[in-house]
Amino acid sequence: VSFAVNCNSPVAVRMLTADGKLLESRILGLAFTDKSTGKSVLIAEIKDADGQLLMDAKNEVIYYDAFTDFKADVRYKNSKAGLEQDIILRENPPSPADYDLNTETTVLEVLTEFFNPPVQEKKLLITDGTVNEILDFGDLKMGNGRVYVMGKEATEIPVTKQWSRLDGRSFLIEEIPFTKVETELQSL
Repeated sequence: VSFAVNCNSPVAVRMLTADGKLLESRILGLAFTDKSTGKSVLIAEIKDADGQLLMDAKNEVIYYDAFTDFKADVRYKNSKAGLEQDIILRENPPSPADYDLNTETTVLEVLTEFFNPPVQEKKLLITDGTVNEILDFGDLKMGNGRVYVMGKEATEIPVTKQWSRLDGRSFLIEEIPFTKVETELQSL
């Protein structure tokens, strides 16, 4: 895995899998999508932010204040188990209601664009009526994600994901219902 100095680089992350597949990506931004209407709005875009190696961990890179509109960081953690991409919200984002979206049916999304990705297999996992895609790139698999409040990691909220083509571009879209994190967000 290699990381660009600036997370707003054309390619911010390059990952070569054990079976020789190259995945290149960058975060586009954070969005709200109202599932009842299909209306989406980009609420924050990635912006220039230089990465820093966290010396205590030695396997984590963080880009502080990496989004427009409200404070949020991007942290990558590389380990034998895989690569994690975390969005750390430092400020409460606006409410979906500010964009005329229904809070009850809106999801908060992270959109990560992949450039010329290798072919993957999608396996659907349905839990409590929620559809999640497990993405299989061969030696690399993208499994379940989670949201948690720092310091309260024992309480996790599952994140669903899907691989989508938008305007001819490949995106990993990770989402969580806004109502499941609304209380935690208000404490920021």
